[in-house]
Amino acid sequence: TKISICRNPYDLLTSYYFHDSRDGGLDEKSHYVPEYMGYSGPPGWDSINVMHGIRSFDGFIKRYCDPTFRWYHSLRQKNLFVQMYVYSGECEVDFIIRQERLFEGVKTFLTMAGYCQEKALDPYKGKINISKRKKKDYRHYYTDELRELVAMKCARELNDFGYDFDGPIDTSAFINPETISNYQR
Repeated sequence: TKISICRNPYDLLTSYYFHDSRDGGLDEKSHYVPEYMGYSGPPGWDSINVMHGIRSFDGFIKRYCDPTFRWYHSLRQKNLFVQMYVYSGECEVDFIIRQERLFEGVKTFLTMAGYCQEKALDPYKGKINISKRKKKDYRHYYTDELRELVAMKCARELNDFGYDFDGPIDTSAFINPETISNYQR
C-alpha cells in the first residue's frame, strides 16, 4: 500500500523557500549549510535559494513560476507532487492524505486497515510540528501578483488536489488518486 501526503501548493512553496536545515536537520559543518558563502536568509529546501541566488520570497516565487528559468529541481518545478507519479505519468499511490487534515486521515486509515482502534490515537490529536522559522500564516507572504503567478503555474495541482489560496476546497481528509490527471515529464 502506497500512501502520500499532499499540501496546499501555496503553503508548500512557502515552506520550500523558508526551509532551513540549520533548524536541527544538519550540523554546522555540513556542506548544505551556506554560511561559508556569506549567504543571509533561509537557504531553502536542499539549499535551493543559495543555488539560485534567491534572497527574497518574492524572487523565489517569480523564479519558480517562470517557465524559462532553469530550476535546479526541474521535476518539482513541473509538478509539486512529482513523487506521487511513476515515469509513465500515472499517479501510483493508493491513498493521498491532506496535510491540513493529517490527524483525521491517519486515524481513519489506521482504523480502516485494522491497525488500531479509533480512540488509540486521541492522545496525539492537536500535536503539530511548527517551524521555528515561519511564525506567520503562509498567506501573509503573498502579494496579489505572487498569488496569481502561483495560481497559473500550479493550476493543475490546485485543481487535481482540491485547493485554492485559502486551503482545501472541501472537508475531506483524502484525495481520490483516481481523479488525478496524468502528468507528463
